[in-house]
Amino acid sequence: MEKVNEKMKMTDGKEVAIHAWLPDAQPRYVVILCHGMNEFAQRYDDFGTFLTEKYVALYDYDQRGHGDTAGNSSNYGFLAEKDGFDRVVEDLHTVITNVAVRYPQAKLFLLGHSFGSFVSQAYMERFSKEDLIAGCLLSGTAGPALRTPFIKFALLIPLCIRMFKGARYRSKFMNDMVFGGYNSKFENSQSKHAWLTRDAEMVKIYDADERCTFTPTVSFFCDLLGALSQIHKTQNMNLIPKELPVHLFFGSMDPVGDYGKMPHNLYSAYRSLGMKHVSKKEYEGGRHEMLNEINKEVVKADLLSVMERWNGGILTD
Repeated sequence: MEKVNEKMKMTDGKEVAIHAWLPDAQPRYVVILCHGMNEFAQRYDDFGTFLTEKYVALYDYDQRGHGDTAGNSSNYGFLAEKDGFDRVVEDLHTVITNVAVRYPQAKLFLLGHSFGSFVSQAYMERFSKEDLIAGCLLSGTAGPALRTPFIKFALLIPLCIRMFKGARYRSKFMNDMVFGGYNSKFENSQSKHAWLTRDAEMVKIYDADERCTFTPTVSFFCDLLGALSQIHKTQNMNLIPKELPVHLFFGSMDPVGDYGKMPHNLYSAYRSLGMKHVSKKEYEGGRHEMLNEINKEVVKADLLSVMERWNGGILTD
């Protein structure tokens, strides 16, 4: 296995940090991973190592405002001066396009986690007709239940804060409003991030890393909430090609997905729109990060099985 770190220039000139895990032989197919907020690409080293052992390559990258792409802590949780969510969707498109050129004979599968799953949903709506990806896996995601008056109301709060405090202001109030209730079902937890995984050691590592524990800028919340009000509109979801395979995997105790409810809603919405190859897997007791859970070996094997079927042209269970 070879680990490769490089910079890739985006369409606006911004350089994004790419981290790749490459097998010793030509990869049978390639996974492109779009990580969540308040984390970074190299948290997926275990998954990348697992894939290379199966002769599969993993390309991950630090999104704007995260990891090596941010450059320093002052940029953590800041996407762009304007249209930040559109910017990161375009970044994902650029990464996928570049990787597709490198591996013209291999199928590409997109895996989006949490915030990255929303970026991936938007990518499918805007760019998947280019036929660069052969399937999409969504982790720790949510669906149309988020398309409620609450989202529009909630968006007004960071917009007002940004107006008076500036785009880079970090609001503890806003952060608590979004994440404050996520630990409510996990009694006697030793960390406010216990909702991420039942693996206490992984939570400790997360808590000790400033690349994970920062408070995002108020503009990030504007970008996030604005995106959620758009990507689950029926007319946008209907742009996804009906033949594109999509697999949702999530924990039954993930607060981001309202403890399993919203991924099921997303699955039902995709099916109702005529998407032919949508599947899902709920892991009992699992929390937000299934690739860091106590049963992660089972999860990795399940994901590999899904992608093996897709790579072989088998699009249904």
